[in-house]
Amino acid sequence: MKNHYSIVLIDDHALVRAGIRSLIDDLEGFDVCAEGSSVDEAMSLIETHRPELLLLDIALKGGSGLDVLAQLESLEESQRPLVIVMSMYTSRDFVVGAIRAGARGYLPKEAASVELELALQRVIQGDVYLSASVTENVLQPLYGNQNPPAEAKQSLTPRQKEILVYIAKGYSTKEIAWSLTISPKTVEAHRMQMMERLNIKDIPNLVIYAIRQGLVSI
Repeated sequence: MKNHYSIVLIDDHALVRAGIRSLIDDLEGFDVCAEGSSVDEAMSLIETHRPELLLLDIALKGGSGLDVLAQLESLEESQRPLVIVMSMYTSRDFVVGAIRAGARGYLPKEAASVELELALQRVIQGDVYLSASVTENVLQPLYGNQNPPAEAKQSLTPRQKEILVYIAKGYSTKEIAWSLTISPKTVEAHRMQMMERLNIKDIPNLVIYAIRQGLVSI
C-alpha cells in the first residue's frame, strides 16, 4: 500500500475549501493536489491529476456532486478516484443516491477533523465509511416511527471492539496507537464514534459497557 495519496477537492465555496484543505494539510499521508468548484472543473482536474481520492460536495456550480459521480463512470476503472462526499445535505435520499452512484464515503461538513482522517484511511483501504449521524438517517425510515433497534445503533466494527478492549484494560491513546500501528488521531476518532453510537458520554461508562458485553472481565 502507498504511503501518500493525492486528493482533488471540489466545493462551490472558496472559504469551505480553504478550511478543509487546512485540515488535510495537517494529516500525514494525504495531500490536496488541486481544487475546484464546478462539475466541469471536477472532471478536468481528475483527468489532469489522476488523484487517488476525490472529496466532493453535493451542491456545485453547473450541477451537483451526483453529476460528477455519474460522469466518472465514463472513465476507465483504473482512472476513477475513490469518492468521499462531504456535504451539509445528509438526508437519506442524498446519502443513498451518492452511495448508489459510487461514492465510498459520506460525511457531514461539521464532522470533526479526526473523523475526516478516519474516513480517508478507511476508504483508501477499500472500505465504505458513513458518519454515525448519516448512518442513522439512512436506517431510520426502515423502522417507521419506531427507533432503530439497539443492535442497529450500537453495532461496533471489529476495529472499534478491538480498541474498546484496550481502553477497558487501561491503555492510553498512544499505547493503543502503538499496539495497533495506527495514529493516535485514528484511535480518538474510533473512540468518538463508539461513544456516539452507544450514547455513552465518558470513559468509565464505556468500560462498563465493555464488561457487560463480555469483551473484558473484571
